[in-house]
Amino acid sequence: MGLRFITLSFLCLSVAMGGFFGCAGSKGKASYETNGLITPLNKNKYILGIGDVVDVLYFRDYSKGDPYYRLNVKDEIEVISSSHPDINCKVAMRPDGKVYLQRIGEVVLLGLTPIEASNYLENKYSYTLKNPEISVNVTRFHTPLDEMFVSLESEESKQRTRAIIRADGYLNLPMIGDIKAAGLTVEELNNEISSKYSSRFPSLGTTVILTGAESRQVLVLGEVEKPGIYPMPRYVGALQAVSFAGGYKDSAKLKSVLLIRKGRDGKPLPMRVDLSEVLSSGDITKDVPLQPYDVVYVPKTTINKVNIFVEQYIYKFLPPNLGVGFSFLLNDND
Repeated sequence: MGLRFITLSFLCLSVAMGGFFGCAGSKGKASYETNGLITPLNKNKYILGIGDVVDVLYFRDYSKGDPYYRLNVKDEIEVISSSHPDINCKVAMRPDGKVYLQRIGEVVLLGLTPIEASNYLENKYSYTLKNPEISVNVTRFHTPLDEMFVSLESEESKQRTRAIIRADGYLNLPMIGDIKAAGLTVEELNNEISSKYSSRFPSLGTTVILTGAESRQVLVLGEVEKPGIYPMPRYVGALQAVSFAGGYKDSAKLKSVLLIRKGRDGKPLPMRVDLSEVLSSGDITKDVPLQPYDVVYVPKTTINKVNIFVEQYIYKFLPPNLGVGFSFLLNDND
């Protein structure tokens, strides 16, 4: 066991120093089943996880907004009646969306256009005044979106905010609060954030940038000394992942190691990897580069029907503290 672990550690050191990014297509027979699915890491498909850092950039996109301005909180409006100047006034919209006006008291104008507000007030005043002829003008604009931009600029963030994905898989953003981020790609997160903001601010656009990839993890199970979830440095192979778990046991069947990752349909996609050939040949280019949240399962015996094995047996090996990025493994068995 000692010699085997030293050999494994030596190979892993070679991988760490030299790397094998782009070596999946090197010369020599590949004894594992890839079906074209073993590829170098793609930053566009990076799956976000706990500890990752993202910057959210904000910009105004009026092409997405309402073509008509709608009254908002803290706006100041001027109510004018040409036929009854005694009701003319300037009032500010309260946080509850109401204003107080003479003769009719409190009314809700939040979300109305100035024309809609004029028609609404004419109808209200018509019960006590003859031909009120009301017009509403906005004399001071003050929207929550403006307030958010002012806050961002006051912090010298140049209309951006930085967020770290917490241990629960969420991050927190101004005005919309907590957003589930772990397990999503950057593009998927941006779509989620954009949807949340646009429901409140139609003219707000966002761009999400990954500024710190800190969450890369792999799950190692089966005939290894310490099964579990391990941090994943860049360009790690299946063999090195086994070393993270303390090396393989004497009972390990290295010729039939399973690599399980999230498929295009979101379901577990198992592939067979022959680590015995990597060890016997000493050729680290035959190792398989992993992707974030890949699972390496080292069995006791050769597994013939891989898909059936994953569906019926792999779930019982899952640790109780399975990280959020591995949720695809739980599937319908969660």
